[in-house]
Amino acid sequence: MKPVFAVLSAIPFFLGIDALAQEGNGVLNAFSLRPVPADSSVSVDVNDDSRRNLAALEAFKTRLADAGYRIEPEAPLIMTLEVLDVGGAWSDDGQRTILEFEGKGDGISGQNHKLRFNLFDSNQGGIFNRGQTEGGTHIVTPVRFRLNVTLVDRSNGRRLWQGSAEIEKDRQDEMALIRGMTGPLAAKVGETVRQQTFSVP
Repeated sequence: MKPVFAVLSAIPFFLGIDALAQEGNGVLNAFSLRPVPADSSVSVDVNDDSRRNLAALEAFKTRLADAGYRIEPEAPLIMTLEVLDVGGAWSDDGQRTILEFEGKGDGISGQNHKLRFNLFDSNQGGIFNRGQTEGGTHIVTPVRFRLNVTLVDRSNGRRLWQGSAEIEKDRQDEMALIRGMTGPLAAKVGETVRQQTFSVP
């Protein structure tokens, strides 16, 4: 019998994590709400001046300029960037688990948290039973970076576009990975894409 859980969760707009296992080491999702002219003038900023955010900011400005956008401080369109850590999931090694928590994101928009109460699990046990099996496999998903970008009309505050790129922390040079996410994401400004994979050399 499958485990029965009572679930309390905040579900993010972008999922797309399954694509990481298909090809490449990154996955991109984006959603267009209103048209964005390719030659638009935009201002680009970050939610805070952390080292990772600033690295993403400079790289993203360059990528946008290469794509034909004009970068101006008081432009009619405002683009905001944020780099987040996305934590891994864990298992209980086959032991009885009553409460399971998973958190993703540590910044201003780190809203992706899930809390689960294990009510009944015929194998491992829950609140209402003790289970039957012992031992298990400890599974940890790789920790990832997520780059969130939003584009807003300065005149009315309406969101025109939003995008998100994720990449596994599979190397020591984290700044190179963060900068590597900006190119694929900048190329999709104004477009809608789902689970598009990319690679950072």
